[in-house]
Amino acid sequence: MNTAFTHWLMKPNEPDWPSLVGLFARPSWMADAACRGEGHGKYVIDVRHAPAEAVLATCAECAVRADCLAYAMAQPDAVGVWGGTTERERRAMRNPAVA
Repeated sequence: MNTAFTHWLMKPNEPDWPSLVGLFARPSWMADAACRGEGHGKYVIDVRHAPAEAVLATCAECAVRADCLAYAMAQPDAVGVWGGTTERERRAMRNPAVA
């Protein structure tokens, strides 16, 4: 499920989506992601566990890894592995003083 949509569902006072196109639109780079079609299950992990080596290996070889990471960095509520980083790693990247 789209993370932005999940975030919106959990906040009933958020403004309405402008259209269904806006709801389901995905950045064009996602079509080239190495993880495309693998399902989100192995990328959305419990924060207490490290991602599997296979997940990180997929990210390491991905042609759109930088785009993926930039996308996740712009969305602080993004869960799971994005651009080869975990939620914890992205939090530390956003606020190095806390890490």
